[in-house]
Amino acid sequence: MVASLTRAFGPANLGLAEDAVQEALVRALRLWPFQGIPTNPAAWLHTAARRYAIDQLRRNAKQPGIEPLPLAAPSAIDDTLQLILLCCHPSIPPESHVALILKTVSGFSVAEIARGFLLPTETIAQRLVRAKRILREQGVSSSVDFLPAVHTALYLLFNAGYPAGGEHCEEAIRLVECLLESGLGTAETQALRALFYLHAARFPTPVAPHRVVLGYQALEAAMQAAELSPWHLEAGIAAAHLWRPIDWPHIVMLYSNLYKVKPTSIVRLNWAVALSQAGQRHEAQELLAAVVAAGDLVDYPPLAATLRAGL
Repeated sequence: MVASLTRAFGPANLGLAEDAVQEALVRALRLWPFQGIPTNPAAWLHTAARRYAIDQLRRNAKQPGIEPLPLAAPSAIDDTLQLILLCCHPSIPPESHVALILKTVSGFSVAEIARGFLLPTETIAQRLVRAKRILREQGVSSSVDFLPAVHTALYLLFNAGYPAGGEHCEEAIRLVECLLESGLGTAETQALRALFYLHAARFPTPVAPHRVVLGYQALEAAMQAAELSPWHLEAGIAAAHLWRPIDWPHIVMLYSNLYKVKPTSIVRLNWAVALSQAGQRHEAQELLAAVVAAGDLVDYPPLAATLRAGL
């Protein structure tokens, strides 16, 4: 709904779109218990939000120097994907791209986003305020120049629903498919698609075997890239986990290469676990000690679980 209203009323009115959706939800909470749930709840909410936005624009138009923006023409690109591209505009600082997408498009709270970035809540809140101010004051349009930020946002969206699966995972899969269908995707997008499908193949659903095939097809298409991205390597790791028996030395090699292009403590922690599974216990303990010494995963539950397991 936020994406649709932002497309309709323009990027400068992103804040208004968010307010309109919230207002529509509040009205539903007030009216539906007495009037009953509408036949089409989604359409009711969208109409209520749209009317609220129009009323606010008309009210602002009466103020000197403020003109309502004309409604935008429908786009061939999915509304949600278009909003994601908007959030990655070059005018917005790169470090704010993913945070803005997760807040505006996916509805994550500031605290949830901060946990995902392993950053203080105040830092994320300030980034969001600055990014929304740029959209409001400059009225920028969507851009395809920052696909890496789009990929990262979709990756974090998928992770929010993993390992149990769920709406976040399904939405991330849908959006990566939209990105490829729009013609904006690259070989890295295919690698991300492969990663999603290969992870989703481990969910207990009837379509899991079908997703294994789609994942391998996407990974094959992704190999057209000039160089391997982190998504390629992570997709390779996901594929290796589906093999029986699991080839742990191969996974160790992939994590070693992944750490070269994505040198994070989380990658190093997973690398340590793979080393332990491959029988290289001493190397695993040294790597785990380095992760603990870095101190940036103190509140990261998988680290505590790994330590409790006595790796």
